[in-house]
Amino acid sequence: MFQLPTSKIRLASNSWVRHPCAARPHQRIGQGVQAGLVVIQMAMSTVLLVSAGVLAHSAITNHSQSRPFVSDRVLMSTVALVGDEYTPDRRLALVQRLLDRLERSSGVSAAAVVASVPVVNNAPLPPAMMRSEGVTRQVQVNLTSHGLFQTLTVPLLAGRDFSASDDVAPKAVGIVNESLARAFWPGQSPIGKQLKDNTGAAIQVVGLVRDSEYGTSDDARQPFLYRPLALAPSATPTFLFKSTGDPRSVLSLVRAGLLELDPDLAAYNVMPMDDRLNLSVVLNRAAATVSGSLGLLALALGAIGIYGTMSFLVQQRQREIGIRIALGASRADVVGQISKMGLRWAGSGLAIGLVLAGVASFGLSRLLRGVTPGDPLAFAITGLMLSGVAYLACQIPARRASRVDPNVALRVD
Repeated sequence: MFQLPTSKIRLASNSWVRHPCAARPHQRIGQGVQAGLVVIQMAMSTVLLVSAGVLAHSAITNHSQSRPFVSDRVLMSTVALVGDEYTPDRRLALVQRLLDRLERSSGVSAAAVVASVPVVNNAPLPPAMMRSEGVTRQVQVNLTSHGLFQTLTVPLLAGRDFSASDDVAPKAVGIVNESLARAFWPGQSPIGKQLKDNTGAAIQVVGLVRDSEYGTSDDARQPFLYRPLALAPSATPTFLFKSTGDPRSVLSLVRAGLLELDPDLAAYNVMPMDDRLNLSVVLNRAAATVSGSLGLLALALGAIGIYGTMSFLVQQRQREIGIRIALGASRADVVGQISKMGLRWAGSGLAIGLVLAGVASFGLSRLLRGVTPGDPLAFAITGLMLSGVAYLACQIPARRASRVDPNVALRVD
């Protein structure tokens, strides 16, 4: 084995001021480009994999969560009552006649008309400022006929549902959810209490229902108020009806009823409510698949990039590594020094990627339903996976370098 005299070893050790893997001046530009590419690849991998994890987690959660309402065998159908000829009175009359027809049908066990369908959100939910007993809160408001809670099997905890007379003649009554009751009257029964809107008009609470999802799973605890549909008949009301069998079998009832009432009317979004709810996670699943595929590709490229860069670096520094080993450096020292450089590049890319992934997940939460920004599970799994891949990509060239034979290395030009 190659050995230097003891005095020369000491001299060489004292004069060893350059890192064994440091680049010569003419190599620094190339190393900088390689390091930049590794950082970019790791950052891209992080953003794509975190996005895929966030989307996949939201899709799984939305699919597996138990909803506070039952949509099984519930069919939905939206009707457009737009145009000058459809005055509020005519809208209300048409809606009421079609609802009566559905309720009398033998294949329907319950039916209702609603301005905005829970979770589906076919129409915006208008917020309103309400006050009672010195408390003022923003409350979401939905307009509905009687029968909504029976159709969706939402428990009525106290009081009553809207009646047929509430559907025909507007009354200053409302039904509240648990969150609204806790916000205004904690520890008290809301039945008989009054809410006042910005105009000062009083609304008497006649019913209390369980909290439910309205737009997303995140707003299930928001104060919510139901008012009679007759107050402001919607231009795009949606009929919900629960069938006793296959919901598709009663589609003809809706079409026949519309033709009888007004030949110019047409129904759209006619489908089982379960199918419509599943559409809300289709985009999440598709986006998760695409993002995950691209993320895995970027991860593979990043791992190859780190491995290739470190292997090239070791090849360039073979002579210097041989000298270091000849001077007494242990294999652990060589592995540690070489690995640190690669892991430093990978760590920089991972840190940048996590910051960008946080911004991306926030944007996704604005675009897609049920996406939680800053999902800790997705960030943790991605961080651990990328760290493990980077560690392995650095370890293989580093361990190969630690086995360099000084006799061979010192003969390298």
